[in-house]
Amino acid sequence: PQKSTSISVTTQAPLTYADPATDKNTWNVIAEPDGAIRTGEIIRPYLYYEYDSSKVKFAEPEEGFVVETRAAEAFVANKIAPEFGLNYSETNALLSDLRKELMDLNSSYIKISLISQDDINKNLPLTISPVPATLRRIHLFISPLKNKVTIPPQKIEPVERSGFTAVEIGVYR
Repeated sequence: PQKSTSISVTTQAPLTYADPATDKNTWNVIAEPDGAIRTGEIIRPYLYYEYDSSKVKFAEPEEGFVVETRAAEAFVANKIAPEFGLNYSETNALLSDLRKELMDLNSSYIKISLISQDDINKNLPLTISPVPATLRRIHLFISPLKNKVTIPPQKIEPVERSGFTAVEIGVYR
């Protein structure tokens, strides 16, 4: 936001972890113009949550990008994040989530796809008050592949930052 603003963020996702902790799946925080999130004396760069992936299923997009698993982190850092226009904190959050999903993955290649905003909104409902001028929810769908395949690439639309902007980052496998 342009000035310190009290924000309420509620998710209907089946949470397994949240930092800072939520009260009935709701965060009541102060958002600062520099992007910091305050809850009392605690300052965070973002709100973080994990959900029960056995209860949330996304449709796998047909399009995306096929990369060698060992090059996935560099691909996200050098292609996907810059094309979205992610800032340093958002890029690091996306890479951190990606690393967690790649840790026990045993495949030579992976398919990285962007989950549609409609699918994210349907499966992980989110309410922010006051409503941000821009809300962008960026979730990557990661699929292990045994062999390299050719698929149509997805178009990446940059985040348009206008006024109070909220960007959500996630990785699903």
